[in-house]
Amino acid sequence: MTKAFRWLLPVLALGLVQSLAHAGSYQYFRIGNKEDIQSKPTAGTAMMGGGSDLDEALRWLCNKGNGGDFLILRATGDDEYNSYVNGLCKANSVATLIIPNREAAQEPAVADIVRKAEVVFISGGDQANYIRGWKGTPLENAINADIAAGKPIGGTSAGLAVQGQFVYGALGDRPDDKDLASTVC
Repeated sequence: MTKAFRWLLPVLALGLVQSLAHAGSYQYFRIGNKEDIQSKPTAGTAMMGGGSDLDEALRWLCNKGNGGDFLILRATGDDEYNSYVNGLCKANSVATLIIPNREAAQEPAVADIVRKAEVVFISGGDQANYIRGWKGTPLENAINADIAAGKPIGGTSAGLAVQGQFVYGALGDRPDDKDLASTVC
């Protein structure tokens, strides 16, 4: 083995390990057609309060997507929305993209997934996770580009709170503080 090759192997291995660690910072779950299609969505905004999801609002968003890809964005959680939304809609696919931190929100693949979706829906949770993790990142730019392109967007609870000109970020609260609700009268 040449001296140059011995030096190159550890560098390549380190690059591969860093790449795999970085790629694992977000999770993506998709059901339906694995191939992306492009439809002509119609602009619209569906903002839902917390509590139960509204089937009618999700159907309305799906209809605005005109059979395209429906994407749910989350900072935490799982893909429980996928089968629920898929049962309500006629969409090419329904996917959940979990973006837990700034590192994941900087991933080029994350922004690409958002840009390819015809409908974007931001789930509930702790809106401070969205503000701290997503603000000023390529993910935020991709969401804003979708809106500017006339794609429909929706959100519930925390997903509603981070949409619009004025945002309620809950940045002073402790993250995911479940006791706050029981102390308010």
